[in-house]
Amino acid sequence: MSDSTDATTVDRAAPRVYMIDSPTTRDRDDAFRVDKTDTGYRVTVHVARVADHVPLGSDEDLAARAAGWTLYGPRRVTPMLGETIEDLATLKHQESRPTVAIQIDLSETGEVVGRELRRDIALNPVALTYASATTTLDETDHRWRPDLITAHHLAMILLDRRRNDGALALYDLADGWTVTEEGVLIPLADIERNVAYVIVQEMMIVANAAVAAWAAERELPILYRNHQASAVAPSLSEIAQDIRVAQNSADPAADFRTLRQRTSLTMKKATYGPRLLGHYGLSLPSYTHSTSPLRRYADLVTQRQLLAALDERELPYSAESLTEIAESLRETAALRSAAVTAREKAKDVDRTLTAVGRANSLADLSTERWLKTLKLATKGPYLAPVAIEVRRRIDARLLDHQDAAYVLGANDSWRELKLDLLTYVDEHNPAMASMLLNQYQQQNADALPVTYQESQDGPRTRRSSPSTRASDRSACSLAPPRP
Repeated sequence: MSDSTDATTVDRAAPRVYMIDSPTTRDRDDAFRVDKTDTGYRVTVHVARVADHVPLGSDEDLAARAAGWTLYGPRRVTPMLGETIEDLATLKHQESRPTVAIQIDLSETGEVVGRELRRDIALNPVALTYASATTTLDETDHRWRPDLITAHHLAMILLDRRRNDGALALYDLADGWTVTEEGVLIPLADIERNVAYVIVQEMMIVANAAVAAWAAERELPILYRNHQASAVAPSLSEIAQDIRVAQNSADPAADFRTLRQRTSLTMKKATYGPRLLGHYGLSLPSYTHSTSPLRRYADLVTQRQLLAALDERELPYSAESLTEIAESLRETAALRSAAVTAREKAKDVDRTLTAVGRANSLADLSTERWLKTLKLATKGPYLAPVAIEVRRRIDARLLDHQDAAYVLGANDSWRELKLDLLTYVDEHNPAMASMLLNQYQQQNADALPVTYQESQDGPRTRRSSPSTRASDRSACSLAPPRP
C-alpha cells in the first residue's frame, strides 16, 4: 500500500491497531497489533514516521538534539520537537498515518523466528487508556476484547521467557514497583498499575530488540542501547531474590525503598553507541530505542538510519557521527540528572529547615526523616534545635553510629557538640568509638583525631587535653562515611 492512502478511504474492517497510553498523552509514537498464527504469534508495531517531518540539520532537528528528549514535569510537558511538529507527526485516534512497521513472528513459546521492517500505514488506530484497555479485557462482549486477550496472552509468554533468560523483569502491580532497563527499582504511577501497562511494555521491548537484531544482521550502524554489568553490583538473580523477599516481608514498601537505593547506587547507566555490546539489564544480546521518535532524539536518529536502509540510499549518519551524538546525549542526561539532584536537595533543605523550625517535633521524626534532617543540618552552620535534639538522644542513650558519624563530620561551628559526643562515646560506647576510629583511619591514615589507647575492652577514645583542643580543634573531627 502506498503512503498516499487517504484516511477517508481506508477499509474500516481492516485489522485494528491499538495505542494504549495515559489519558493526557498527546505524543503517541506507536501502535501495535498481535495476531494468533498457526505456529505462534505475529506482532506488528507501528512507529510514527517522525523523520518525514524533521529534516536532518534543520532548526527543529538541532533544537531536538540539544533537548535530547521530551521533558515531563508535574505542571507541564515540554515537547522535544515543539507542539506544531508533534501534532503533525503523532499518531491519532481513527486517523491513518504513515509509519515504520516492525513485524515479529514468534513461536508458541515466544521465541523470535522472523522479523521484518517496512514502510507502512497505521490504519485508523484505536486510542485507549491503560484503564480502559484493562477494563476491556474483562468485558466478554466487547468487540476489541479478542484482540487484547491475544496481546495479553503473548505479553505473559514474553515476560516469562525474559525471566527464564535471566532478565530482571518485575511488574509489582499490588505494591506499585517496576524496574528500569538498567535494573533499578522505581515506583509505578497509579495509572500504570494494571495489565495494559505490562502489555505495552512487553510489546515495545520485543519490537526494540527486533530492530536491533535486524540492524545488526545488516551491519547497519544505529544508536544501539548497551548496558554493561557493574563490578560491584549484585547479580540479577540476587536482586530478583531480594525482590521476592521484599514482596513477602512485613513492610514491603520500606524494603522496596531500600532496594531502590541500592540498585540506584550499584547499577551502571545504559549508553548509546554504534557498536553492539549487548544489554545486561534486559539480558538481551541486542537492543535499541526505536519506538519513541517523538519523545527521544536517539529514536529519531535510528529511524533515519532505518529508512535509508529500507530505501537503499546513503545513510545519513556515519559511525563517527553516531558516536558524537551518543556522547552529546550522555552529557545532556548528566546535566539534567545533576539539575534534578540539586532541586531535590533544595527541597530536602526546605523540609529540614521547616522541621528544625518546629523544635518540639524533632523528637517525633521517623528514623529515616531524622537521619536526613541531621545529615543536611550538619553540612551547614550550627543549628541549636538540632544540637538540642542530639544532646537529648545522647542523654537517653538513643544516639546511634550513623548519628555520631554525621555530627563528627560537621564543620567547626559544631565543635562543642562534637566534644560532648566524644565524651559520651568514650564513656558509654567503646564499640562505637572503635567503628568511628576505624572509619577515620581509613580516610586519614596519617593522623588520629583523638587519643587512642588499648584497654581490656578494646580500643578506646578519650577527650583531648585543653591545650590540644585550643591549638587544633579540627583534631576532634571524625570524618563520617560517604553516604
